Amino acid sequence: MKSTKGAINMPITVLIAIIIGVVLLLVFGIPGTLFAGETLRGVGTQADLAFGDCDRDRVANDFDQCPTISTEGRGDRQLTGCPSDITRELAVHDQETYNRFYVLEGEELSETECDPEEKLESGTCVNKCDFVHGSVTEVIAEEEPGLLTQGDLSIEDFIVYGVLNPTLLEPDLDEEKFLPVSISFSVKNVGEAQINSPYIIKVRVCENEGSDRCVDKMLFEEIQRDTRQTADNSLQQLDVLPSGGEPVHKFFYIRLGARGDYCDGGSTTSCTIRLVVDAPDNDNANLLSEPDETNNIKTVDVILNNKAPNDELFESRNEVYSAVHFKDNLANGPFGTIDEAWRYYSSIDSNCDDSDEGKPSDSGCRVIVEEADRISDDCVTAVALPGEPIPLSRHERVEVSLNNILGDESDPEEMLGWQWKSTPEYGSLLCKGEEQTYTGFAGTESEARFWYACNQNTDGLMLQVGQEWWICENNEWDKR
Repeated sequence: MKSTKGAINMPITVLIAIIIGVVLLLVFGIPGTLFAGETLRGVGTQADLAFGDCDRDRVANDFDQCPTISTEGRGDRQLTGCPSDITRELAVHDQETYNRFYVLEGEELSETECDPEEKLESGTCVNKCDFVHGSVTEVIAEEEPGLLTQGDLSIEDFIVYGVLNPTLLEPDLDEEKFLPVSISFSVKNVGEAQINSPYIIKVRVCENEGSDRCVDKMLFEEIQRDTRQTADNSLQQLDVLPSGGEPVHKFFYIRLGARGDYCDGGSTTSCTIRLVVDAPDNDNANLLSEPDETNNIKTVDVILNNKAPNDELFESRNEVYSAVHFKDNLANGPFGTIDEAWRYYSSIDSNCDDSDEGKPSDSGCRVIVEEADRISDDCVTAVALPGEPIPLSRHERVEVSLNNILGDESDPEEMLGWQWKSTPEYGSLLCKGEEQTYTGFAGTESEARFWYACNQNTDGLMLQVGQEWWICENNEWDKR
């Protein structure tokens, strides 16, 4: 009788091999099973390789049919990521070899393959993708050409703040928070064809004339000193302009030095007003490819003198606090949410000292840290540094002056090392750190260093802390 032992073992062995193969495929993918050693290369994993860009021509390797041969800005129409003079055979070869290792002799990469784990008699074993990435020049993205037209938009009779075609304005605000600026002009089609594409008016306030750091401004039909008024978007729209037709006249106001534009701030500020008439959502004014790409842009430099800072706007909206209370149980760390913020010093229902002796004297803002353990609530008082924020949407450590902590309790002092965030009731908080006078509930004047709140009531306002400016946007403080 023949033994069936071998007949039984063979299928089991094959089955095990198949299982191992499937696992390898799932873990590494097909390239991982063929070139397992190549996954441990300089740029990282197979995912890094797929979405990387060996030849720096702005085409990801996974989509580049010539991963290590740059387009040099002249791409082939048929072979994505390849130069225009490439052959298909060379492209296929590059795809097959771009992640292999070759011997580097001097500055030239040879066609001799090598194993990075083995020592060479001469030369260095390097990855082809890594070598090319470190030696080629990056291709700079070019702007897409605009919609070709023989029409030509032109801005004429440009009057800003009552001055025709100004190059520099230096108004005195006399301690006003912002300046209503009138802008008047005409738009005319001076080209040879009618312009049928949609186009709009955009006014931007930029850091300077050549900067792309700009803030779009809202347009108003009349002078508005109430920052809560809404803009009239219809002022942006323009209808079809026939060639040689009558010009379209426009007149509106912007609020300069408000809502975080580049003339916002206090004392003396400077910026550039940029008027653009072109296709929608286009910062560079070239979506319409016109005969003259410069006559639909007007700029004027502005210096605002004696501009009042925004501090009082925060106080009038009751968004200034003299102390922040961190209260939690030590076991809940290392993340916490502020318990409360006080408009002025008031009685605190805790062990925390609210007397003058409990107010550190360092320049900064008061932080009260209370460890609530239901047995004995321990407390210390510290000073947050000027310019220190407490975010609303994320936890971050709040830097404090460690040499000016009042109280000798170790638990709440440990909580100073936690990461904290604020609550929607207060918004993000920013320590201004300068001593200011306020009138308390009893009518007496006192001194305090305030936390300033950023929330929906103060959105768009800016605050100066030392030499830096911060802007309140979307309930968070961001440094300008």
